Amino acid sequence: FLTLDEEELDNHYIPSHGDVITVEPPAVVIRLPDGGMLELAVAYSTIADIKEVIEDETGISVHDQSVFEEGGTEPLSDITSITRDISLEMKLKESKKEAIVITIQMPGGKTFTLDVDPGESSADVRQKVAKATGIDIKELHLTKGDAELSDSFIPQNGDTINVMPPAVTVELPNGEIIEIEALPNTTVGDIKEALEEETGINKSMQCLYFREGNQQQQQQLFDGMKITKAVSVKVEKSIPITVKNLEGKEYKLRVEPRCDLDSLKTNVAAVTGISEKNLRLSKNNENLGKSFKLSDG
Repeated sequence: FLTLDEEELDNHYIPSHGDVITVEPPAVVIRLPDGGMLELAVAYSTIADIKEVIEDETGISVHDQSVFEEGGTEPLSDITSITRDISLEMKLKESKKEAIVITIQMPGGKTFTLDVDPGESSADVRQKVAKATGIDIKELHLTKGDAELSDSFIPQNGDTINVMPPAVTVELPNGEIIEIEALPNTTVGDIKEALEEETGINKSMQCLYFREGNQQQQQQLFDGMKITKAVSVKVEKSIPITVKNLEGKEYKLRVEPRCDLDSLKTNVAAVTGISEKNLRLSKNNENLGKSFKLSDG
């Protein structure tokens, strides 16, 4: 829509040097759910922009709006551009009309609420809980009451859904298997404390390893590592050793049972103050080689 000196340009217009042509924005009339009307003049706008103006004017969130061309049956996409005068109608989304609110109970007692659309399935609820909690959906274990959430579950207003903590399966040095629940932000250090209470094995003597996976199995799990999914670990007791320097001074320390030469040097350097580069270790008058493993004896 073009104007010259506030007059609409018609088909007979002949341009003259110095003319200033004004591009007038399309006029948009919006019918609201309560019957009220909004009139806007918008330049280079999209439906998303229109929704933001409606939110500013009415307080209705953009997420709760569906915008139709007047008389239309399909909502307009947010990226639809407004390039002409148009009459629109804004309707509330069905989910806004029939909001279902469910409570999510986290391990440890913390709760929060989720808005769920009518008719959403168990899979939809799982996706929303996974997104809200940051828990991998494959590791998410949900229950309602004492029963696991089934595939046929349909949420109802006021439902309480429990997020169950991942189970840590632990093989003890004697071969016994026990399970420990991992609450949110549980670390390997927390698991060690729980094991000390459960078994009496001092946490400073515990070395934890994954029970499965060839490469992972050799890696000790360090205290600060977070447990975010169900895992299976093995506990081995650290081994006390005595290190004697050339002057005969003895140092006592505990090292992990799968300690190799480099790890042993790191531990010895820490207690003796001797640089790892300058350490030469021997046992029974034989220098320890690169292939040395403490578990070899």
